[in-house]
Amino acid sequence: MSPSFSRRSLQIPNGSGVSRRSFLQAAGFSTIALSSGALLAACTPSGSGGGAGGALEFWQFYAPAPTGTVQGTSTSTQADWFVKNVEAWNKNNDKQVSLTYVPTSNYLAGDKLATQFASGRGPDIFLISSALFLEYYNAGVMLDLTPYLSKDALSDLQAGGVMGPRMADGRVYGIPLESEPVLMYYGHAAFEKAGLSEADVPRTWDQLLDVSDKLTGSGTYGALWETTPGALQNFEWQPFMWQGGSDAVRDGKAVFNSKGTIDALQFWQDSINRGIAPRTVKNGSSGDILGNLASGYTAMQQMVSSVISILNENAPNFEYGTFKLPVPQGGEYWTTSGGWAAVVNKNGKDPEAAAKFVSWLFASTDQDGIERMADWVTVAKNGDIATRASVNEYARSQGYFDDPNLKYVLEEVVGDGTRVRGEPRYPAPIFKAISDAIQGSMLNGTPPADAAGAAQQTIETFLKGYQGGEIL
Repeated sequence: MSPSFSRRSLQIPNGSGVSRRSFLQAAGFSTIALSSGALLAACTPSGSGGGAGGALEFWQFYAPAPTGTVQGTSTSTQADWFVKNVEAWNKNNDKQVSLTYVPTSNYLAGDKLATQFASGRGPDIFLISSALFLEYYNAGVMLDLTPYLSKDALSDLQAGGVMGPRMADGRVYGIPLESEPVLMYYGHAAFEKAGLSEADVPRTWDQLLDVSDKLTGSGTYGALWETTPGALQNFEWQPFMWQGGSDAVRDGKAVFNSKGTIDALQFWQDSINRGIAPRTVKNGSSGDILGNLASGYTAMQQMVSSVISILNENAPNFEYGTFKLPVPQGGEYWTTSGGWAAVVNKNGKDPEAAAKFVSWLFASTDQDGIERMADWVTVAKNGDIATRASVNEYARSQGYFDDPNLKYVLEEVVGDGTRVRGEPRYPAPIFKAISDAIQGSMLNGTPPADAAGAAQQTIETFLKGYQGGEIL
């Protein structure tokens, strides 16, 4: 299947809301700024989470959304999904669940969740990203959910290729709600103006640099990468490191200072030095797909799948296509995917009941469960991909993947899931070392080998005293 070069005709209401894109943009470093040691020392079994009338308290940033809440925090469609399904659970179960809405500015992007756990009063159920997994796992907070998942549910979840960062020692501690894989977008008009066609869509790094040269000019850059240090930049750059066979940590050892890493840093540096990628992005984030791509500021850019719905809804006359991340010479294709996962506080009021609830809500394999999660990714989130094979197949049968760009994401970007790696769970010192290497080489002129070497030393020093779950 070739890169998508056609507009969709299927119109689905915009429900993008809290995507990985918008949350990473808002959170920056703070999504991984906790100290696991401090959290571990502070967390004590509470057995007394909040919730009206002894109900299990479910903290999240969707529902019940306050009046006037806008996209980037929640949408009415997302809030309705949570309210409707929690009401369905409460109607048929003695143990009730109470939804507690926490704005993203006070949730993981702030300190409200960590503060609650530090005081011994963490919620019974909550949502986390992969970046925070080790903080709560090492603190002994999360319940092992494996006993509450059927064999079919486990198989269904693992088919999505993003379960690794939600597991430890082969056990499941988080159930993902959705997958937002990273891919490339390009504007048709920019290609046509430069005399390019679908056949010129780049498949390698060298091709991307060459095509970007042709696309750059008259106020338009050929390509665009995230330039603001933080979670989004790391998230977008790391697949290029993996494509060259490198990583930050492997088998508990620092391996950042290697050819694949240096090449990936050089790739981004070259695009800046050649003037084909900007040193600053519009509105402070590449996550603003409208300000960067649809406006014509860039002809190509990298972003997660959820922005498809944003483009379709907010720029209906903008013609665009999608393609997989290009690969280096001799390298192998990899991409990454973010998304939220539901976890259970093992020290909460009734961990068993909480585990049964999250397993029912997010992992049921009966038809109702499949349709429930399809409704989440296709309507409430609209633009995401399910982490479960059964849900994606049902969504396909309902016409969701008739959109050529979404179909391309499912069949080519994700494929069988073996080349999709879930967002890494790096402790804060490793995350910061990677970020410093990207910023130093990309914008400050640091030779990539020097940047990689400095980060290697930082990671090695951290690992000498690290005790906790496997770093993936």
